[in-house]
Amino acid sequence: NIIAQVEINGEISRDPDDVVGAFVNGECRGLAQLQYIPAFDNYQAYVSIYSNQSGGEAVKFRVWNASDGQVHRDLTPTYTFNNNSFLGTPDNPQLLIANDVIEHVIETPQGWKWVSFHLQSNKMQKTNDLLKDLQAADKDVIRAIDKYDQYAPSTGWYGKITQDGGIQNGQGYKLFLSNQDQLKYTGRLLKGEEITINIQENWNWIGFIGFKAMAINEAMAGFTNATNGDILKSQYALAVYIDENIGWIGNLTHLHPGEGYMLKTSKAGTYTYPNTSITAGERTANLLKGIDARGMVEESAWEMNPHKYNSNMTAIIEVEDVQDIHSRVAAIVDGECRGIAYPILNPITKRYTYFMTIYGEIPNERLSFEFMDGEQNQIYQANESF
Repeated sequence: NIIAQVEINGEISRDPDDVVGAFVNGECRGLAQLQYIPAFDNYQAYVSIYSNQSGGEAVKFRVWNASDGQVHRDLTPTYTFNNNSFLGTPDNPQLLIANDVIEHVIETPQGWKWVSFHLQSNKMQKTNDLLKDLQAADKDVIRAIDKYDQYAPSTGWYGKITQDGGIQNGQGYKLFLSNQDQLKYTGRLLKGEEITINIQENWNWIGFIGFKAMAINEAMAGFTNATNGDILKSQYALAVYIDENIGWIGNLTHLHPGEGYMLKTSKAGTYTYPNTSITAGERTANLLKGIDARGMVEESAWEMNPHKYNSNMTAIIEVEDVQDIHSRVAAIVDGECRGIAYPILNPITKRYTYFMTIYGEIPNERLSFEFMDGEQNQIYQANESF
């Protein structure tokens, strides 16, 4: 057993939602949330650690930092298991120290996922080191804007990305996997100022540097070369730059760690993301029912798989004489739903506008549109097609 306090980047945790885990060879052997101890006005974790051996196993600790949604690994110090031993007391708890080496998990669906990497890790120099734990199949691929690495059962992941130095922080990638999985990696938490994002005219594949979701206008404030009509899109949502007063508008409202993005600009330039302290950050709140934090419609009359295709296009739509916050618009190709959008109040027109991401791979497919009345839940065919 151990009674412990937790120090995260120099601050003693007072968050009752933080969780301390004890691990032996990667297996969790004990868990405890922090609890408030009134007699000492602090928060302590009372962890019971289990084993089938009397002693000798190396015990390492991790902490779930609930306020930031991050797992800090390899806390110091480490201990050796000894049956019936007891470390720390309420008046003198052991101090477990967590630094900025953390673990990040990217949920990787079957199909395409746009990704980026905000932690600095030596494993990124070779994609095979970074991706080797994924359940990859022959010809699974990770693409940068101008190169790719491919998986083969005999050689693992290899290609031009690895040849050119590996995965880069601040760049975006498109990952295709035949099997649903989780991409887990650990590394040092980078500050925004450490990575310069180089932007070329036209399309760029970029990543986000930050440990927590950040509002788009705050995140992109450093890109002073943005001009009217520039487009920033994720795999699920988009935003358009208007001017320095309005900024970016659309259903892409926040940038998220681990997500990949595409930025189309008319002017080249550079920028860095703002620094955020480990105890600061913005929680995405006030989400509309059926809309997730990434701006994707989760509940509608249509079914759609955004991971089936590696490319998308965007459309900004108004529905004539309709101002219904609960309505939806869908893009249809040969009976298959390829995009769903919900209305957002446009600060320029003062009307509800639909910012739509439409998925596909084959040029010149014919798009038709359907409209769902949010009050009557009736679906109508739109007159226009493209």
